[in-house]
Amino acid sequence: MSVFNFYVDTSTIDDRNKAEIILDTPIQTQPNEYLEVKVIDVSMMNDNYNISSSLNNNEFVIIRTQTGNIAVADTPLVITTFFAYYDFYQTNTGNSLVSGVTRGHYDGYETLENGTWTIYYHNTDVVAGSNTHYIHNVFDDTNLTESVILSPPSSKDTYWVFEDVLETGYMFHEVDITLEHDGRARPETTFTINLSYSNDKITFTDYTGLTGNTITFSQLSTSTLPTTLSASVVIPSAPSRLYKYYKVYFSVNQSIFDDEYTFVKMRPKKKDYTLQDIYGIYTEIITIPDGFYNSTNFITTLNSLLLSYNLVLSINSITNKLLIQNNNSSFTYSLSTPNDLNNELKLILNNNLLKRLFGMTADETTLPKNTITTSNNALNLLHYQKLVLTTDLTFNVPTTHLLKEWKEDKADGMRNILLWLPVDYAPYTIIKYKNYEGLSYRINDSYIKNLNFYFYNEFKQSVDINRLLFHIQIIKKNISYY
Repeated sequence: MSVFNFYVDTSTIDDRNKAEIILDTPIQTQPNEYLEVKVIDVSMMNDNYNISSSLNNNEFVIIRTQTGNIAVADTPLVITTFFAYYDFYQTNTGNSLVSGVTRGHYDGYETLENGTWTIYYHNTDVVAGSNTHYIHNVFDDTNLTESVILSPPSSKDTYWVFEDVLETGYMFHEVDITLEHDGRARPETTFTINLSYSNDKITFTDYTGLTGNTITFSQLSTSTLPTTLSASVVIPSAPSRLYKYYKVYFSVNQSIFDDEYTFVKMRPKKKDYTLQDIYGIYTEIITIPDGFYNSTNFITTLNSLLLSYNLVLSINSITNKLLIQNNNSSFTYSLSTPNDLNNELKLILNNNLLKRLFGMTADETTLPKNTITTSNNALNLLHYQKLVLTTDLTFNVPTTHLLKEWKEDKADGMRNILLWLPVDYAPYTIIKYKNYEGLSYRINDSYIKNLNFYFYNEFKQSVDINRLLFHIQIIKKNISYY
């Protein structure tokens, strides 16, 4: 009898799911001899992630249907004012309001309202219930006889907001603005005009890339007559959204007096547009980062990945089943919600490991709005329970198994099974096997020049092993011993 010992450390081998031993001297038998293969012992660190790309269980799909529309500016551009002076005033000069227009005073701002538009003029001097008129008729295109106080942000912080009361939908294009200086001596002073938008009048977002948005008054060493300078501040790229509130405000590069400059023209303008449908169906892959997951960090990770879909996942504390709550509501078009990005959502689990992981049985699950969908089975975060060590050596009596055929999950042929090792232990524990029974398998091979060992799970899938130490013997025996 001859014994050939092989000690294998898989970390020294390039293939992660296979160990190949090339023999310096082939093992061969004479006619009166045969061979046996025997696993002596195995030791491995249980550091294989339970969710990973190698297991093919870290990616699933959300099919998202969106509906709604976007506003597209007409070509050629058709530009008109938000409103005309006569929508608020009886004439283009003077401050007599037309019937139906109301003036309001609140702490920090004054309003003019006509039922279609509300004009807000912000000035910290304004107090609720005041009878002082701060908004004057500066909305005429040519007449500059009326004025409104201009004060820097560091003082009275004057600015304008225009509200689309009926949410008709206007696409902001530009503002024509004229400032007047009272003629006193001044340094060179530059005003930068900014435009922004909001749907709640609380959080405003600036338009970027504005053109023509600076007004510079040159230096004056001595006093002179009042002078006016104008600008047309244009939003260069057409917005695809319409908003309820539009804001016009400024910054200035010099210290100025509160009564030194005034607004003498303020004319916001809009452009005509057409609403275009944006219906579409999108297939989006969600990738779970490789790692060890328990139920807590698994749910936390999924909720982070699915945040944009307005889905919230949890686990039923009694059944351990997955609960998927779709918090999207029925869609009604408005300025604040012109699109329904999650009009319909479907969860696609395209292999059996994923379905086992999520506790689902179907490849495709529709997630209705304002509904909780419950998985068919309990969440199962065990990636696999058995490590199967196999070989392509020819057994005298081939091993048989009744393992599940999951061909769509890239299952391979199992070959002959040498060892069936439980691996459902806590992460980073050492898994050991010792062949106390002395189990061995007779093989029919009479000439061996290399040995190949393969690693699978119970689903007949190849498994990548970071490091596995095992001791294998090939035993040559005489026929008379058998």
